[in-house]
Amino acid sequence: MTDHNIVGERENGRVRVFSMDETDGADGPMFSFQRAINATQMNAENVQRVDLADLGDMALSDFLIAGYDPDRATFDLLKDTLDALTGIVFVVRSSAFMDRPVTLTTTGDATLVATFYEQKAPVSFENLPSGGTKGPVEGAPRKKKPSDAAMGGRVATIALLVMAALVWVMIEIAG
Repeated sequence: MTDHNIVGERENGRVRVFSMDETDGADGPMFSFQRAINATQMNAENVQRVDLADLGDMALSDFLIAGYDPDRATFDLLKDTLDALTGIVFVVRSSAFMDRPVTLTTTGDATLVATFYEQKAPVSFENLPSGGTKGPVEGAPRKKKPSDAAMGGRVATIALLVMAALVWVMIEIAG
């Protein structure tokens, strides 16, 4: 069984809906909510505060379907609970929690109402073009052979290094 109050280190795609009684703290609704669920660091881009009165005739479940594309198999079981809520809710993606893993311990001000997963887009790959692995690419520049002058210069450099080493050895022996 999954504990919905624990945000795992590699958790991804899970959305939690919290009902919040009091969001008028001196330091703003986001920080009041953060304290209410015992989270130390949160990315505000992944937290949405929703005043249900602002939705008008739209039900919270319809709002979440439109905005978060939940996995319908589990979400349909939560629909009645979500639509019965009033007041303020916070919709939080798991990527909002920056200090993972974290255990959420809610105070009386916040209540975890629902947890669901967002649907993942199907991944598909197109076939590679045929013949892509056959031999070298045509028209690719070929490496030139070094000229006779370049080879002569390399031989002369090596000969000078050998002669310098021999001179150093003779100096060491004589000295």
